[in-house]
Amino acid sequence: MLKLKENKEREWNYMAKENKLLVIEDSKEDFEIMLRAFREGATSLELAHVTTGDKAFEYLEQKGEFHSEDKPAIVLLDLSLPGMSGLEFLQLIKSNFDFKDIPVIVFTGSQSKQDIQECKSLGAYRVLEKPKNYWDFKEMAKKISELIKDLKR
Repeated sequence: MLKLKENKEREWNYMAKENKLLVIEDSKEDFEIMLRAFREGATSLELAHVTTGDKAFEYLEQKGEFHSEDKPAIVLLDLSLPGMSGLEFLQLIKSNFDFKDIPVIVFTGSQSKQDIQECKSLGAYRVLEKPKNYWDFKEMAKKISELIKDLKR
């Protein structure tokens, strides 16, 4: 069982696959670049991909097409999504007893201090600037790998 290490340690209330990362990203092109960067920079991570907040919640609940998927150790959330916004998804997951302890890393192209503060107040583990190219995605992959190592301690 993973332990979160932030203000205080707490145990997750569900078992997750330690190297599974759920990526919520509506741009298939960005996800393809991200996948390549993670394969090259963080080979031990397994990425699952959905394009909307609704699909992400189905994934976490292991419903429908996701009934046999492993639960993720961490969620990587694009703030700008069609339908349910990233902020709405973050609020939903953090208000759900079964999923509230999953660390969520938000990535955003927004420079709005209000958006960043709202993500933090809703319980985002980290807020990162959305990568603009392959090299930025590769750097993000390294950062996320380090964050996951910190969570395991």
